[in-house]
Amino acid sequence: MAVSRSVYLGVLFASLGASLWGSAQVITEYPIPSGSFPHDPALDPSNIVWYTAQQSNKLGRLNPADGKVTEFPIPTPNSGPHGLVSDAGGNIWFTENNAGKIGKLDPRTGQITEYPMPDATVRDPHTPVFDQKGILWFTAQNANRIGRLDPGTGEVRLFVVPTANARPYGIKVDAGGFPWFVEFGTNRLGRIDPQSYAIEEYVIPQADARPRRLAFAPNGDLYFTDPGAGHLGRFRPSSREFKLWDSPSGRNSQPYGIATDAVGIVWYNESSSNRIVRFDPRDESFSLVTIPTAGSIVRHMEGDSVGRIWLAESGIDRIGKLEPAPRLSTAGIVNAAGFSGTQIVPGEIVAIFGTNLAFGTASATSLPLPRDLAGASVTIGTLSLPLFYVSPGQINAQIPFDAPVGSGSVVIRQGQESSATVTIAAAAPGLFVLADGQTAAALDGVTTRPLNADNPAGAGSVVTFFASGLGAVNPPISSGAAAPVEPLSLTSQTVAVTVAGQGATVLFSGLAPGYAGLYQLNVRLPAGLAAGTVPVVLSAGGVASQAASLSVK
Repeated sequence: MAVSRSVYLGVLFASLGASLWGSAQVITEYPIPSGSFPHDPALDPSNIVWYTAQQSNKLGRLNPADGKVTEFPIPTPNSGPHGLVSDAGGNIWFTENNAGKIGKLDPRTGQITEYPMPDATVRDPHTPVFDQKGILWFTAQNANRIGRLDPGTGEVRLFVVPTANARPYGIKVDAGGFPWFVEFGTNRLGRIDPQSYAIEEYVIPQADARPRRLAFAPNGDLYFTDPGAGHLGRFRPSSREFKLWDSPSGRNSQPYGIATDAVGIVWYNESSSNRIVRFDPRDESFSLVTIPTAGSIVRHMEGDSVGRIWLAESGIDRIGKLEPAPRLSTAGIVNAAGFSGTQIVPGEIVAIFGTNLAFGTASATSLPLPRDLAGASVTIGTLSLPLFYVSPGQINAQIPFDAPVGSGSVVIRQGQESSATVTIAAAAPGLFVLADGQTAAALDGVTTRPLNADNPAGAGSVVTFFASGLGAVNPPISSGAAAPVEPLSLTSQTVAVTVAGQGATVLFSGLAPGYAGLYQLNVRLPAGLAAGTVPVVLSAGGVASQAASLSVK
């Protein structure tokens, strides 16, 4: 009797939060031509790195694959290229901070088109960003303006920030299409309505705060650096609440550039200490990474689509690449059936939790399962784990059937690596449950319909349960392979099931045909069960699973 694929995948890929412990990050530095003074970095749709060479009046393109740098001179002399951003087509738009212009580079032809400000007094376009409709927004710091450029028409419009000398600096667009900016000359954040152009300002409670750069987390929280008072700040637009944290190096740490990654980790630099700070909002913890070369002065940073953070190191003419190492949770390798247990078992499906576990999300599409997905792999000793699913926060894998019982080391690799010591047992069963974390994933043994409160099991009926962690099977099969229909692979350990504390009859205990690593139990329920919700417990080799619930009529 085979399990339905929807039930199987639904229980297997359920998500779970985790608290984290650290391992080192690695920063690689790429030299660029001397005298460049790279101010800001940006990524195009192909993850090619671009930067403004402010001192040499050029744009630079860095290919991370080979470190090759290509330069593009800007037509206007001493234009002061500052910020830049790629559009969806790969064109690079940049601000000319000394010349009162916005430029657009077509990388295919090398042609640069320049758009002058409609007001000659606005000579310092600063930081650009695109909204979801392809409109370019930018700040003009000393002119105290927010700008809007329509690439379709070339029209530039300018809007005065209400607070005098606010010095709008960094700018980002939220998920709703509203541009937000920080006011480096005062203790305020601003937001401009893209339809009415009305500007709202939000006062940071600390009077000497001076926000400089900002970044949005995936949940919509806005984080900003505060070099004025040495803070990392957060503004929650939904509640309009601010929170400030002292940066690890204190009031004079000079936080500057900032970025967030796909799992919500905040990264920023302390200019005074030459370090990158990692902030985890879940436990409000800080950790530090030293930039290899002293005097780097990171003025801006951006994350790419595979989880790396790119730094413009203007003080030393280099581009930096920070590759966050994988981080396992404190109890981050558990039986995927019930997300419990402190031991793992040969043949078991495990869920591994943490951050930066993979630079992307991918699922296996066929059997046998692959040993590498989205650049991530997992080993235990010398054995590679077959992979069901990988993402930055979770990996689902199968422990190889030939993993030896005893102590072992699980290693996750995605360019860097992180490891954890585990105990491998002969059996440590778990029952798969539904999204509520309690209801057993079970099917009616005759109709194969899912059992739940709306379709309860009958006393004395046959029910199919699904489990993991039952250990060795006979005949053995290859790890990651589909279990055969003939001959069936049966569990080697003695298996028992109790329902409401009463012994049930196990009719079949083995691997579910057609699936990898999934154990199936066909069980006849006791005849005298009372109606209601009852506990189900599975044991293998004398080791009990967690209790799951089953509805009985």
